[in-house]
Amino acid sequence: MGKASRGKRERSRDRAGQWTATGAARAAHRLREQTQRCLTGNPWVQMMLASNMNNVVAELHTVLLHSDLADVAERPEGLERDAALSMTLGKQGYRPPWPQEPREAAAWQI
Repeated sequence: MGKASRGKRERSRDRAGQWTATGAARAAHRLREQTQRCLTGNPWVQMMLASNMNNVVAELHTVLLHSDLADVAERPEGLERDAALSMTLGKQGYRPPWPQEPREAAAWQI
């Protein structure tokens, strides 16, 4: 089946107003591709994600420095930073080793 007839069939399904799992998956796939095309290599997006990540990690790091975590006598160096990164990046499904700077974390997110 050619592209033209496939596109016509998709449009006719969309006009019918019926939600289908395959239609939703097709739309999500198309949106993901468009998003990747726009985000990858965009310096403004990279800078904003890095800035947001830096702000969040810095705030969590400050909170953790003033928490019970800082009172542990034999804690490893940088435990607060690792905990802050695990709370932000780990929550998004990423696994250690954590990036050294916010720009690397932004590249992970993109």
